[in-house]
Amino acid sequence: MARKFLTPIDLNKLELQNAAVQNLSTPPGTPSTGQIYYDTSGSPYTVKIYNGTSWVQVGGSTEEEIEDIVDGLIVAGTGIGKNYDDNGNTLTISNTGVTSITGTANEVDVSASTGSVTISLPASINADTTGNAATATKWASPITITLGSDLSGTASIDGSSNVTLNATIAANSVALGTDTTGDYVASITSSGSGISVSGTGEGAAVTISNTGVTSLAGTANQVSVSASVGAVTLSLPQDIHSGSSPTFAGVTSGNIQVGVTTDNEIDTSSGNLTIDSSGGTVTIDDNLVITGSLTVSGSATYVNTEIVTIDDNIVLLNSNSSGSPTQDAGIEVERGDSTNVSILWNETNDNWTLTNDGSNYHEIVRRYATNVGNSASTVFTITHNLGTRDVVVQVYDNATYETVEVDVARTSTTVVTLTFATAPSSNAYRVVITG
Repeated sequence: MARKFLTPIDLNKLELQNAAVQNLSTPPGTPSTGQIYYDTSGSPYTVKIYNGTSWVQVGGSTEEEIEDIVDGLIVAGTGIGKNYDDNGNTLTISNTGVTSITGTANEVDVSASTGSVTISLPASINADTTGNAATATKWASPITITLGSDLSGTASIDGSSNVTLNATIAANSVALGTDTTGDYVASITSSGSGISVSGTGEGAAVTISNTGVTSLAGTANQVSVSASVGAVTLSLPQDIHSGSSPTFAGVTSGNIQVGVTTDNEIDTSSGNLTIDSSGGTVTIDDNLVITGSLTVSGSATYVNTEIVTIDDNIVLLNSNSSGSPTQDAGIEVERGDSTNVSILWNETNDNWTLTNDGSNYHEIVRRYATNVGNSASTVFTITHNLGTRDVVVQVYDNATYETVEVDVARTSTTVVTLTFATAPSSNAYRVVITG
C-alpha cells in the first residue's frame, strides 16, 4: 500500500537516497508536467519524463551512453585498476598493487579514506607474555586469607581448587543468656474482690475468673460502669420499657424507647438518636438500612467491603471547595506490595493525568474527528477546542482508509488548518486530532 501525499514534498535541498523510479510497461494516465517513470516495455529500459505534451526519453540518452557516463565517473588510482568492457557492458575494479597496510608496531593503521578493509588472522594469536598466564592452571603465588576481630582462622588459596575456611569464635565475644530452657514466668497468682488471676510457666495460659462479682452498682434506672472496669456484658430481656419516659445515663429523658411497638425496635419520640461512645468505637454487627439521608462528619470514612453500588451517575469530589480552585482530585488504586496508581485532575495545569508507577503523571489524550472535502476548497479550518497546540493530526481516505499526507498548521490552541494541493471531493477524507 502506497502512502499518498496530497501536498508537495520539500526536502529542503537534502538528498533523496536509495530511491527508485516507478517501473511501468505503459505510461501513467493523466500525467502532470515533470512526472517521470521507468519504461520497461522495450529493451533497453529507459527513463521518461512528461513535458506537458508527451512522454520523452530523459536527455535522449540510451543505455550505452549511460554506461559510458558511469565509466567516466570512476578513475583508477595507485594500486587500483579499472576495466570497462564496452561490448560486454561490464565494469571491473581490481587490486593491482596494494599488498600491505602501514601501521605502528603491533597495530594496523587504516585511514578514513581507505574504506572497508578485511584482515585474515590465524585461529590462534599469542603475543609475548610474562609469568605463566598463557598455560597456568593455578596462580604463580598462593595467598592467605585470615579472619580478624572475634573470629580466627586461615586458609591458603592458589586458584587451583576450592578451599574450606574454618572459623573459631573467641571466648566471651558473644553475650548469651544464662537460662535458655527454663520457665521465664514461674507463676502468676493474684486475687481481688471477686476476681482471681492464676498461671504457671512460660507455656501455660493465664486465667482471670469471676469468683464473687454478682452485680454492678448504679443509680436508679441506670447502669454505671467506670473506665477502669473495661468491657461489661449485660443480659437483658427482649423488651425494655419503663413508662413513657425511661432514663438512661447520658440520654435526655423521653428521647429513647426500646421495644415500644415491635420486638427489636428502637423508637425515638423526638426524631433524634445520638450514640456517643465517648471516643471509642460503635459496632453494628448486622445489616443496617437507612431510609433517609446519611451525613458523615469526620476526617476519614472507611468502607471495608468488596462491593459498593451507587445509584447516582456522578461522584462529586472536593465538594467543600469554593472560590478559585486549588485542590487536585482523582481516584487512587491500592495495589498491595506494588506502588499505587491513580487518575488525577491536575488543577495547576487544568488537565486530566494518570500514572502507572505512582511517580510519573502523563496527560490523558483526548480526540476530535470530522470529515473534510467539498470539491471546491483546498484549505479547511478545523476547530477542535482541545485547548493546546500539542496535538497530533492524521488524515485518511474515507474510501480506502489509507493515511494521506497534507499540509498541517497548528493555527491556535483550538484550531488547525489543513491545506490540499487540489480540492478534495465531498467528505473524501477523515481528520483525526488527538492531544
